[in-house]
Amino acid sequence: VAWELANNAADILITENIARQQAQQQQLQSQRDPAQTTERQKLVDLQTLLEDEVTQYEDEIDELQIQLAALQPKQDTPSVERRQEVRGDLASARSLRLQALSSLAETQSTLAATADTAISADTAVVVDAAPLPSRPLSSRMLLSVLLGMIVGLMGALGIAFLREYLDYTVKTPEMLDAVYAMATQGVIGVVPTKKDSNATYSLVTVTDAHSPTAESFRSLRTGIQISGVDSALKSVLVTSAGPGEGKTFVAANLAVTMAQLGKRVILVDTDLRRPMVHEVFGILRTVGLTNYVAQQNYDLDDIIRPTHIENLSVVTSGVLPPNPSELLASKRMLSLMKGLEKRADFIIYDTPPAATVTDAAILAPHVDGVLQVVRAGATRIDLVLRCKALLERVGARVLGPVLNQVNLQDMGYYAYYYQSGYSSDDPPPPSTPKGLRRFLPGRRRLTKEQPRSLVSNTIPAVLDQNPSQD
Repeated sequence: VAWELANNAADILITENIARQQAQQQQLQSQRDPAQTTERQKLVDLQTLLEDEVTQYEDEIDELQIQLAALQPKQDTPSVERRQEVRGDLASARSLRLQALSSLAETQSTLAATADTAISADTAVVVDAAPLPSRPLSSRMLLSVLLGMIVGLMGALGIAFLREYLDYTVKTPEMLDAVYAMATQGVIGVVPTKKDSNATYSLVTVTDAHSPTAESFRSLRTGIQISGVDSALKSVLVTSAGPGEGKTFVAANLAVTMAQLGKRVILVDTDLRRPMVHEVFGILRTVGLTNYVAQQNYDLDDIIRPTHIENLSVVTSGVLPPNPSELLASKRMLSLMKGLEKRADFIIYDTPPAATVTDAAILAPHVDGVLQVVRAGATRIDLVLRCKALLERVGARVLGPVLNQVNLQDMGYYAYYYQSGYSSDDPPPPSTPKGLRRFLPGRRRLTKEQPRSLVSNTIPAVLDQNPSQD
């Protein structure tokens, strides 16, 4: 009913509009000269004739469609031939109707051009009437929401996989083992930093000696001792592929753990470009390595500075020179290294990044072992391999990498010790998974009945060989 009322109202409005426009056009034509009026009358007559022709073709098309519908169920030969004939007539009638519509549109355009600009002529041609919908359209809201959720989820997964694919850094110890082709010597977790803290905060082995991070440095110390079972290690060089990977942090805390064994340890800051050891221990660097190497009037004991850590001394960088590589390659520097070996049980050299400058490559052949610090999620794999290749090219004895600032979820089996928070003498407390981890398969945990690792089995042998370290 609503559809019929809307159609009737539209027909009435259209009829009134056409009648009003025709009345205006007739009034205008009466004011024009006879020649223009005659020409316009011819166009009006042609328009009427074309409209009648279009109506005739439409009636013919309707009749042919009725005939074609009546012949559809019949499958006999005459009916099939008749259907083909009707289809041909129907296509011809539709073609003639379109031609008549085209001529009608041209005629109406001509009439509009000859009409007064103040009066708008109706030049619209209805090719096919637009039918009104008989029922309301469905909103399909549920389907749209589901499609949106699926597309959003697929987009998020795609972005996550793309980031993982484009991320060319080392994140886990297992990945570093595979990339470096050597066992990772140590895994250091993320250490929270404070903006208002002093430089000594980085000495976690002193400020928080019972933390998992401090325990990881003691594990690193044990790994170095195991590496020196065949030939004792007395000097170790700590470097990295690039800046900001934490080599000074590792070198300082490793020196503290070595000193806690009762050894005489000297930490030497050979980073003559961006020295940081003096800031970690809160001492001045006015007199240090460069003073001894560049000036003959300094004795070795003048540059060895004691610290607040028992058995630990440091040699600061001294005044920064314009030619650090030349100073480190000098004979005076070799003399300093030999002199330090007579005054200490263990020496650690903190050097600049090996893949950036040549300072570390100059000193590497003259020490017993080299540790390469790799920052998790920051150091690119190609830089890690490039640094290792440079060290091996100069004949350095690479002990292995140290993965620094590792997130707990990326630690693999190392996360067991970080989560438990117990010492080697205490049994591990039971842990209950939380959140979604309750529904996910967890990693396999070690128990008392399972065999110990290679490191834990080797510790007693190392300590037996070195009774003075207890």
